[in-house]
Amino acid sequence: MTSFLFGVLGALAVVVLLCIGAILGWKAHAFVLEHRAPEAAPQHTPTAEEIQRFKEDQEAFEAMLHYSPEMAYGVTGNALQDAARKET
Repeated sequence: MTSFLFGVLGALAVVVLLCIGAILGWKAHAFVLEHRAPEAAPQHTPTAEEIQRFKEDQEAFEAMLHYSPEMAYGVTGNALQDAARKET
């Protein structure tokens, strides 16, 4: 019976110590956040060269999105379908 009581008291002591540690950690974290110096993030302004490169990349991507067999081979969609039917 006494070992059972010692086990319960030990478990309660562990839980109490964990709670105390959590509370102290929470307060320490709040203190550090309150007293820490604010970080100044460097502002990046794009150069004219970067803007030009972005525009070129955007145009190339748009051209790639609109690429089709009609543009590649100069034929209409119906002609491609007809050619596919003749092959099978």
